[in-house]
Amino acid sequence: MNLQKYYPELNFFLENLDELIDAPNGIEKARELVLQIAVRGRLVKQDRDDESASELLKKIKAEKEKLISEGKIKKQRELQPIKEEEKPFVLPEGWEWVRNIELFEFERGNNPKDLNKIGGKYPYINIKAFETGIIEQYSDDENAKYCNDGDILIVCDGSRSGLLGEGIKGILGSTLARVDLHYSDISEYWKMFIRTNYNFFNSNKKGAAIPHLDINLFKNILFPLPPLAEQKRIVEKVNSLMSLLDQLEKEKESRDQKRIRLNNASIEKLLSSENEQQLRANWKLIEENFTTLYSVPENVDKLKQTILQLAVQGKLTSKWRNTIYECHPELVSGSKTSVQLDDGSIFEPASKLLKKIKAEKEKLISEGKIKKQPARRGGKELPPIKEEEKPSNLPNGWEWVRLQEIFDVRDGTHDTPKYIKEGIPLVTSRCFSNGEIDFSLAQNISINDHKEIQKRSNVEKQDILFSMIGGNLGNMVMVKTDKEFSIKNVALFKYYSKKLTSPYYLKLFLEHLANGIQLKAAGGAQPFVTLNFLRNHIFLLPPLAEQKRIVEKVNKLMSICNSLEENLTQKEKVAERFAGALVNRITK
Repeated sequence: MNLQKYYPELNFFLENLDELIDAPNGIEKARELVLQIAVRGRLVKQDRDDESASELLKKIKAEKEKLISEGKIKKQRELQPIKEEEKPFVLPEGWEWVRNIELFEFERGNNPKDLNKIGGKYPYINIKAFETGIIEQYSDDENAKYCNDGDILIVCDGSRSGLLGEGIKGILGSTLARVDLHYSDISEYWKMFIRTNYNFFNSNKKGAAIPHLDINLFKNILFPLPPLAEQKRIVEKVNSLMSLLDQLEKEKESRDQKRIRLNNASIEKLLSSENEQQLRANWKLIEENFTTLYSVPENVDKLKQTILQLAVQGKLTSKWRNTIYECHPELVSGSKTSVQLDDGSIFEPASKLLKKIKAEKEKLISEGKIKKQPARRGGKELPPIKEEEKPSNLPNGWEWVRLQEIFDVRDGTHDTPKYIKEGIPLVTSRCFSNGEIDFSLAQNISINDHKEIQKRSNVEKQDILFSMIGGNLGNMVMVKTDKEFSIKNVALFKYYSKKLTSPYYLKLFLEHLANGIQLKAAGGAQPFVTLNFLRNHIFLLPPLAEQKRIVEKVNKLMSICNSLEENLTQKEKVAERFAGALVNRITK
């Protein structure tokens, strides 16, 4: 590609294209920049022999007057002249600023009287038909407003407001409008300009319940009108560059998919490691390809999920654990049930830890501090764990348990107390934000209602709240405050003894559990879990010393993942800065 025949701004764009497209959303930014360069007249060379835009504007006005005289359109009220301070940038020589409404007539659609899904004389063109070509409704209404194949349509209502496209022959739906240009020769350039400003129109919608296109804004936006011959050259060049970007996008998608497949295969091998040697060898393969594998955000998420899975299976600490058993054969023989480690901590198998937790639980029940709470309706005790329930091999010194055996799993109120202006916060899952509780999103309730809810929940510091339903399913927070508050429709994990369990290990286990729940929900499963599901869920209980060791390991590995994500974020910021630099350069 010969860069010398383009404007310097385009040279700058093309020379830095590789850096731009390699960033997240880089291709989309590149498309936006092409359009920005185009409508500022910096994309193709100008030709002094081109008829000026002022002459073209005279033809457009003459065509408009002809339509008025023929009674095909109504005469518009006179528009205010364009002030100098309104002009967003300096136009090239031979171009003209006009208000958008000077170029077209605008016709909103409507709902015909006899819409039905069976069939009719005319198809009804709504947003779905407009976007996909799929017709779902028909009408015989002869007085409805119509559109034809190839008409310019724009979405006027909903989240896609401002979206431009081509019409299908039928009745024009109420959420769409038809744009009839007075001078059809400018249609391709005009559509390109409107598409350039889609984000502007869409982000400036009016209305709250049903957002809609700001028609006044759309009609009065300033339109940079080039000479007709130059318009055609611009459209041709834009199409050429968009084709280039389409090709680059396909190549990038292909590279990214290869990275995702490679990462999935590497993760599969890592998870299937049967011993310490295999685990280290498979991890080394990932380390050697870190730069390649983790230039894709999806792969970093997958790595995080894998780290949690390896953690709760005991694979991150297998070498540490095996060393302890090798150095202390008395643990294997059973002549000792605990040993002191080099760091002064005590290591004891989970079987001994489990007995201590159960004893603490019985003590709390006997003191009346907690109720004896069956795991299932009907008063039945926790069922024994069957072989087919066990998700993986049990590491040496660990125990199979159900969550309710070692944690007090509760929930908050299911009722809706009366809300008041000032009072005690009532926290729901909507208040969970980036692992914290955002109390500004909570409603307030009276102290009496709070006391009633506290009898059921009694939230304390380091307890974990877990969302059980809806779009927030699986989101969780560890309570980090002594502030009093109540909870509604969320699960609560409390401890029979904080000395006998690691709250941070529970948190990473629940994050792993949430990954699985969210994956099933994304696959179409019903997006909720019950309290009984959580109470009965299988939990691999490690020795307490190992719980703490696992948390340390996970924190270090997650720190690496966070650095990878930060690098990707920085790439995106670089792309944004480049885009901004180019816009600044072409608007000087």
